[in-house]
Amino acid sequence: MLADKQLELYRALNWSAITLKSGTGAGSVTDACADASYAAGLTPCATQVTAVCTVLTPQCSAIQTVTGPDGISYRVDSYIVSVTPPSGRAVKRVTVVVRKSTGLKKLASVTSAFDQSTG
Repeated sequence: MLADKQLELYRALNWSAITLKSGTGAGSVTDACADASYAAGLTPCATQVTAVCTVLTPQCSAIQTVTGPDGISYRVDSYIVSVTPPSGRAVKRVTVVVRKSTGLKKLASVTSAFDQSTG
């Protein structure tokens, strides 16, 4: 449920707005790039889609801690990469991973692709 909720935030955005906060430090893309489950086989930071976010919203945060409906704290990681299929135009592939906030065990993962016509 937490992964789907985060992915819905991206579905509400125009294609150009589907990005993550650039920079370094806690909750930034640099931390996310160290994650082994990042983007399934892509070179992590080389293809990460980032921008300068003037307001740090949940859609712009690579790493966040949220409380689930069960009252337990979870870590939600978002990864956004630009992918160009051999016979098509670039899409942004968004992957959301939900983990236990202690131990960081992966609990759920969802991925969706956004075409340039999104918006």
